[in-house]
Amino acid sequence: MCRGTKPSLSIFLLFVCVFCLLSSTSKAVELENLELVFKKSHRSLGLPSDTLLFFGRSISTAGDVNKDGYDDIIVAAAEWDSVLWWVSKAFIFYGGDPVDTVPDLILTGDHDGEARVEVSYAGDVNFDGFSDVVMSNHGMKGVRVFFGGNPMDTAYDVLLQNNIDYSFANSVAHAGDVNGDGFDDIVVGDYMTGNLNGSVAIFFGGPALDSLPDVILRGNRHEGFGSQIAGGGDVNCDGYDDIVVGEWVNSEFAPAAGKIYIFFGGDPMDTIPDVWMYGEGAGHHLGWFDLDILNVDTLCDWVVAGTEFYPDGFPARCPGKVYILFGDTLMDGTPDATMLGRTDSSSLGIRSKSAGNVASTGFEGVLSSAISEYDSKGTTYLWLTGVPFDTVPDGIATGSFWPEQPGWHLASAGDVDGDGIDEIMFSNSASIDSINTVWVCKYAGTGVLEETRDRNTACLPLLMQNSPNPFSNSTLIRFRVSGANLSRSSLDIYDAAGRHERNLWAGHNYKENTGASVIAVSWDGKTGDGNGVPGGVYFCTLRAGQFHQTRKMVLLR
Repeated sequence: MCRGTKPSLSIFLLFVCVFCLLSSTSKAVELENLELVFKKSHRSLGLPSDTLLFFGRSISTAGDVNKDGYDDIIVAAAEWDSVLWWVSKAFIFYGGDPVDTVPDLILTGDHDGEARVEVSYAGDVNFDGFSDVVMSNHGMKGVRVFFGGNPMDTAYDVLLQNNIDYSFANSVAHAGDVNGDGFDDIVVGDYMTGNLNGSVAIFFGGPALDSLPDVILRGNRHEGFGSQIAGGGDVNCDGYDDIVVGEWVNSEFAPAAGKIYIFFGGDPMDTIPDVWMYGEGAGHHLGWFDLDILNVDTLCDWVVAGTEFYPDGFPARCPGKVYILFGDTLMDGTPDATMLGRTDSSSLGIRSKSAGNVASTGFEGVLSSAISEYDSKGTTYLWLTGVPFDTVPDGIATGSFWPEQPGWHLASAGDVDGDGIDEIMFSNSASIDSINTVWVCKYAGTGVLEETRDRNTACLPLLMQNSPNPFSNSTLIRFRVSGANLSRSSLDIYDAAGRHERNLWAGHNYKENTGASVIAVSWDGKTGDGNGVPGGVYFCTLRAGQFHQTRKMVLLR
């Protein structure tokens, strides 16, 4: 930031103060199937509200930093000081039953940087039994790691650095355990490194956590690699957690369509991307917005990403779109589920995050916001997830006035009240309404209207991944069909060139049933004539009425 911009900052602060005097008291955000458990605005922190800005600029669960059995939350802000310029602040609120709104710790980070403070849960990086947090201010060279404790202090314990460029850390995240050593790791992204080439640094955790990166992933086309990052999940079921990276101005598919990369963890972890997905059109900037990994108990973990610029591209105001990529041992970059904005100008997908385990289903939910929806009142949506994926929202938070816009930032809050169920959190830090607020809500189940909708998604057809895969002798294929779909179903094997090799199931030989049937058939690597096929990639396709789904299989010879 140039020091010559001080006068413009003064004008901006004056504008904020005037707007603060003119703005009316905030009404309540309208909640559907959500219950409010925490609400905090920057005006009620006991600090000068005209100098503390962007409260909720970054939000995250903090894990359990004081080991009292309740998850805690961390909220970022920036404080303006006429001498120090922007000073990074982070407020930690301890969980409890009930949760109070008095900050228990205030962390101070860099100053003289930009007002883009980032905070994140870091796992237990030093393996002492307490959760840890990280804090950065984009434009300053260093990420502060604060170890939890009882009591936890406000002095940082480790300063992470990359020794590449002055600019560092526009995004920070919990990486999970990418190298399988039993310690949580930290991932830091900076798309400004190397004249917009971008880089991502991974720091391995352990009792002797040091300040230098152990793995560096680099962009090379001046396309903003590292604009967003995520970790903490195993998308290919190999026992190592993986990393997702955004590259927001990638133009391989279309100008500034954007791209996301998935890097599989390993020991050692390499720097070659394993899976990628492009934005669907020019100016979509996929990877500019939040990314996350959804933890799934019994399957490979999933990836969520979104863009507010679908379908027309930047700078148009668009419906927006959210993508879900199911993990798999042979994961690909084709979305398995998508959600579209409800209006022509919703901007859905400007934020997309895991909601955590909000309903004890074994599947983490999805959060995404549409900040321009309903005349810019703004909406945050919660989807419960499962297989198959139901794209009807299960919880909704809508702003009660223009431009309250809850959902500029989203996160799982963890289990703040100790009931075994995670809560969600969202903020409106970028709204021009000066009352920056953070909300924490609990999924309260469906209301009366919701109960009238048939949510028995088990009636939908589903083709499951074969097991084992890859295979050498035979593999088991399970699929689900029900009702009239049973008699109209078929299961067929094709080679990589699209040639039909074998029909494994013909539903017209069976009567309709009234429930859902899970059917298992095996394939021994032979054609319908009994001839063995060569090793390679094959595709199994389930058809049931108008439904069809395909899975990729690998035969080893």
